[in-house]
Amino acid sequence: MKLIQTAFKSRIASYRVHSENRYSDYNMFFESIKNKVIHLLSEVIKIHNAVKVIMELFGRYILQTQKIVNNKSFNTANKVIDSAADLNDVFYVFVDLMTTQMSEFEKRDSGWELQFIMYVEINLNKLCAFGGSSYIKLPSFIEKKKEL
Repeated sequence: MKLIQTAFKSRIASYRVHSENRYSDYNMFFESIKNKVIHLLSEVIKIHNAVKVIMELFGRYILQTQKIVNNKSFNTANKVIDSAADLNDVFYVFVDLMTTQMSEFEKRDSGWELQFIMYVEINLNKLCAFGGSSYIKLPSFIEKKKEL
């Protein structure tokens, strides 16, 4: 796992997670990086309490008919994760979303074939929840109206 970039005093961070092996099978790739991803998410939640997470999967594809090689990526929408979240379940939700996109791409754009999965990028953004527990005293001319 490698930190790619940070911004705003590390409130936003991007990590790249590689597997030790090159896999063309989704399940084997995700099982090989699962512990790294869950560990990263748990450490970030300890620091920030809650984060928004986006995952993006990168794969190397080949178009056999034309001998074209291209990198493709598949990402998820933002998901808010806090200390109450089951990180194992969160991981598999992300996996399901990305593998569904990959399968649809391979079926839709016939001819593209996955050579291997390159890596997953995880973009983390500290969640700044706004509290709604403040009181502002009304001006006296409004307070005296007694109207609803």
